[in-house]
Amino acid sequence: MKLYPFDVPKGTHPLAWVFYGFGLDAATINLLCRHVFDQLGARLATPDAREVTLAWAVDWPLDVSARDVVSVGDDLDVGVGFDTAVTIIDGALPPGIRLVPHTGRLVGRFKQAGLYSVTLRLAPKVKYDPLGGAGGPDTAGVWIPIERPRQTPPAGDAPTVPLEDMSPQELEELVQRAQAAQRAQFIRAAEQAVGDGGERGD
Repeated sequence: MKLYPFDVPKGTHPLAWVFYGFGLDAATINLLCRHVFDQLGARLATPDAREVTLAWAVDWPLDVSARDVVSVGDDLDVGVGFDTAVTIIDGALPPGIRLVPHTGRLVGRFKQAGLYSVTLRLAPKVKYDPLGGAGGPDTAGVWIPIERPRQTPPAGDAPTVPLEDMSPQELEELVQRAQAAQRAQFIRAAEQAVGDGGERGD
């Protein structure tokens, strides 16, 4: 693998470049990548969730309908979804075939005759919740499961003092609360659009 103009160690995670420049060694970067990108399924973009079902007939002489017909000893190397996390949600892979989490590929060699089917979910497992803030590096935030709604900041009581009578600090606090509430509404509207089949806004 080469990150121009430098060679990087063999076996380096494809997304390791995200952590370059922080003074971390190659082993630590790989551990971080496996946790963040492979286990949590975080990605730099959040494409629409989708499901893919694959089926094989391995040395099976009977009617196999829409299954891919293969033989014991055949190799498999097929990409399913590099742009997002890949999770097995139903069925199982044939013996000898495995999912490579950081590339989203199914690889291996068929080892046993039979009928096999697996359903894969192509979607991130986590998303970022800015906790009502701006989502910048200087504000609090957490990664949450993709199905959990983001926190909505409390609206707070309406100001009882006329704006012109407020101090600059009070006005600043009011502006921050209003901006947080506005961001929360934008997030809710985007997530509702996703649920209705519209464009994803995460």
